[in-house]
Amino acid sequence: MRRETKAIIRSAAFVILALLPSAAMAQQEGPREIQIPNPMGAHTWFIIVALGAFLAWCISYVLQIQKEKLSNRPERGSLLRQKEELLDRLASLDSEKEAGTISAQRYEKEFRKAKGRLSEVLARLGRKQDSTGS
Repeated sequence: MRRETKAIIRSAAFVILALLPSAAMAQQEGPREIQIPNPMGAHTWFIIVALGAFLAWCISYVLQIQKEKLSNRPERGSLLRQKEELLDRLASLDSEKEAGTISAQRYEKEFRKAKGRLSEVLARLGRKQDSTGS
């Protein structure tokens, strides 16, 4: 048992003595920097690309909505033209009624229809004036 212990101590001493010169050299060189690759490097670029694609989609979506909103909205000139046409239609209905060329029932129906449409056009014109006046 003593012999085994002495053998272990001798081998440990040999290892220590063998490592001392390399340890001394390492002390002289100082600490060395080791370049370790960033494990999140690929993830960072993926997140940047994904976020950029999402923002590009958002911008294109907003532009498309604005384009549709502008194309669906009738312009003020169109509303004024519709107003004049409806006023002319009401006047022609009155003249037809006085001339007796239209029945009373059809006159009432056409008059209510034209009057309702005229009130819609006037309401839309009022909203346009409010939005441009503000």
